[in-house]
Amino acid sequence: MHVLIVYIFQIIYVHTNLLVSFNVMPERLPCKSINCERTILPTTAQDTGGFCMPCVQRKRDEQDKAYVSANKKDINQYKNVNNPLEIIKIYHQPTKRDPLIHYVPYPDPIDQVYLRLDSTQIAGAITYVLQLLEKKDAKDTAIDIAIKLVSFINADISSILEALVKEEEYYPSFLFRSASIGIRNKLFEKLLNNTGRIDHIISALAWIGDKEVVAFFSQQQNPLYRNIFESEPKFLEYTKTAGWELDSNGNKQNLYYKKCYPFVKQQNNLPNSRHTTFTAQKSSCKFCGAELTSLFTLDLADDNLKFIECDKSHLSIGTCLRCCWHADPFFAEVGENGLVDCSDFNKNPDPLPKLDDVFERPIENCLMLSDKPRSAYYCVDWCSPVVQSQVGGFPTWIQNDYYPSCPKCSNTMIFIGQIANDDCLDYSEGIYYAFICSGCSMSATTYQQT
Repeated sequence: MHVLIVYIFQIIYVHTNLLVSFNVMPERLPCKSINCERTILPTTAQDTGGFCMPCVQRKRDEQDKAYVSANKKDINQYKNVNNPLEIIKIYHQPTKRDPLIHYVPYPDPIDQVYLRLDSTQIAGAITYVLQLLEKKDAKDTAIDIAIKLVSFINADISSILEALVKEEEYYPSFLFRSASIGIRNKLFEKLLNNTGRIDHIISALAWIGDKEVVAFFSQQQNPLYRNIFESEPKFLEYTKTAGWELDSNGNKQNLYYKKCYPFVKQQNNLPNSRHTTFTAQKSSCKFCGAELTSLFTLDLADDNLKFIECDKSHLSIGTCLRCCWHADPFFAEVGENGLVDCSDFNKNPDPLPKLDDVFERPIENCLMLSDKPRSAYYCVDWCSPVVQSQVGGFPTWIQNDYYPSCPKCSNTMIFIGQIANDDCLDYSEGIYYAFICSGCSMSATTYQQT
């Protein structure tokens, strides 16, 4: 038996080598598709009718697209719905993706719908959030609505905060900005008992930022919190999450302005009589050689901008739109009449951009400053579908908060405004952040994106 098996394998081996030596392979056939140069095996041709598999797949895709195009339906969930609360519920309701259904979007921006809520509807929205929090799979939707209630209309969400603290949920910490004394005391109690995410609790307290919280941050020798101070070496950095820091006397100092005016799109791109955006400067970047750009120039004689602390008649935030992406941050000297120059304090960007790199520059004066103020926290959530370009207000951090230090005096620079790329360019992202040190006539720009 053993001899027979060996003999069979020898025969197979000999025949295989003969086939290889004489190149006896099945003849490949050309694909039947016009302009297709592929060839296929006869067995494939028998299965596909003479077409190669890429052509078969392309034909299936075309058939699928044709079917979807012929059978796709528009569904308007907002039809005959006028109550803003019901509109908000529909807007935030997750929908299953179906290639045969196109959900018609609501015609107005969602922030405008929130602004139309009356007191009764606001109470109804808070009740709705509480109901969603009881569902395991609806927490994200509940938090999203709560953020918009606070940022757009500064709603009192005390009952929502009570529910979050009960579940030991303290994120996003911004929600605790206007928390009651009772909520604040519960957070201190959680901190003492080391219950929950300590970093989230400290951030939430920083957002509350009242006298008791300021005292908490300034008294690091307090034995009650010694373990926390020792475990969090950058303890004081948590205050910057909420946009403030302790000054040399242990007092609270805001790093942003609570007044805020948004930029809006300008159709004709004509220079505003008082304020301009993305204007080219005469000076050049000493790193890449590109012309410097004034991110925005503000006429500080405008009564709306009296809150800005600056002794210049015009404030121009100079930057290199290329190097700013890699320099951290990009400093510029603020001169008279809004002129700017590249600062000697800048460090070489890494990597250094090249002038021939593909770069789309926003059009000059594509944005104009609105004369209608809005909440300083209107776009605190970078995912909110609103105009994020603004003067004043709280920064829309895409990544972590970052306030540069003035290279001259080492003080933390004050956030003065920001420009979002998608407010200026289609299919774009990222935000330029602007900061000033008025005493040193120094500006800084940073850039963040996903």
